[in-house]
Amino acid sequence: MSAEDDLLGSIESEESRDSRCDYALYTYRLTQSSPEPSSIDKPNESSLDNISLSLDLLHSSLSVDLELKFRENLATFLPKASMYSNDGKVSTLEILSSPAMYYYQLLQSDHSNDNDDDDDTDYTSGQSANYVVCLICNCKQGLELFRSELETFCEQLKPLIQTNPPKKDQIVGSPLNMLLKEWYFNHVLYLSRCVERCYPVLPELLQVAVKGNTKITGNDKQLMADIQRFIEFSTLSLLIQLPENDELKEQTVIEVTAEGCTFSDFEHSKFCSDWAQVLLSQGATNTDPFFLKQAIENFKLKIIQDINAFKRLIQKAEADYYSLYKSYLFLCVCGNGQLLIDCAINEANSLTDSSSSLAVLKVLQEYTKRNGFRSVKSMQI
Repeated sequence: MSAEDDLLGSIESEESRDSRCDYALYTYRLTQSSPEPSSIDKPNESSLDNISLSLDLLHSSLSVDLELKFRENLATFLPKASMYSNDGKVSTLEILSSPAMYYYQLLQSDHSNDNDDDDDTDYTSGQSANYVVCLICNCKQGLELFRSELETFCEQLKPLIQTNPPKKDQIVGSPLNMLLKEWYFNHVLYLSRCVERCYPVLPELLQVAVKGNTKITGNDKQLMADIQRFIEFSTLSLLIQLPENDELKEQTVIEVTAEGCTFSDFEHSKFCSDWAQVLLSQGATNTDPFFLKQAIENFKLKIIQDINAFKRLIQKAEADYYSLYKSYLFLCVCGNGQLLIDCAINEANSLTDSSSSLAVLKVLQEYTKRNGFRSVKSMQI
């Protein structure tokens, strides 16, 4: 078996870590022989051609042979210009026969690097020490979906690196080492654990994520943290603004126990129930986190699409009674009618010239309060 085939297979015997993940932490230096004075402080595109990248291993979960191969790939593949950006990036590991991806990000400490070379000019000399965190995952695609979680993870590493710059002989067993070991468990698998532990109330969990304003209580700290991450990812609070009515102001309490979680008096929509079934389509256990991540992204996208479609129908309904009827039918079949009305009314209230739209929405609001959102089995909108 080749070394390429072994990159992530080598860690399967380590029961303390997930077989799908690995990590590596490097220090790096960018050097250039006899550079132009202006290029030392602000390297330009032409000066980058003469820059060499030096990566020194601090710690890795890979075997020695595999880490060397990965480092060679990283040094040649990594664009030198990207080292001047603090943004994390995701790339494929093309040297392997089995599919793999990795996330890498530049981190800096506040401690200066005073190493100088006689023949080379060190771009980091006298400045902050520089580190590269690499998070490797045995997957063909999907790691880019977790970019925000991995950026958050790297933000957690920064204080440890800035206050106590890691040294090669002191990393094992350190808090930094513990975080690196658990990156996949804490920041990717949380979705799978939420589905596995909370599948009986998954529709309510999705509804809470849309609504927001929750309080999580209990003794299971791991599940509490997982649910909090689930809600933070699934929420639409940054995309839509819900009205501040009494119902939405009321805080939903999630009680976490060893068996899972329960909710205070809380109803979920048919829309959330349907999407819960999508999340459970692979089963309630051992669910692929990348599938779950994409499914929840689609869940959020569908809500936004329905909101926009409903707004267009309301605009037409201002002068067309048939469009008013179609608006009501749309509310019935989308399974999320109350949310659409609430969002549309909230937006109309914030606009100066929206009296016509508000009049239409008030009619729909009053009608649905009396009659509900009666299902219509088949129709064309």
